Amino acid sequence: MLAFVFLPLAEARWVSLLMTLLLLILLGYGRARIGMRAVLPTVLQTVGIAGLAAIAGVLIGKLIDLHF
Repeated sequence: MLAFVFLPLAEARWVSLLMTLLLLILLGYGRARIGMRAVLPTVLQTVGIAGLAAIAGVLIGKLIDLHF
C-alpha cells in the first residue's frame, strides 16, 4: 500500500506486484520448510494458486461490471 502513497500509479503497480511476488515466494518457502517438502514445487504451487486467484478475481469483476 505504501507504494501507492509515495509513487506514481504506474510505478506503484509494478512495485506492488514485485513485492507481492516476493512475499508469495517467502510464503512458499516457509510452507516447504514447515511441511518438510521440496522447496521449488511448493513455491511454484503457492505462486500459481495466488496467480490463478488474481486472474479469477479480475474476470469475475469484469463479469459483474458487464451485468450491472
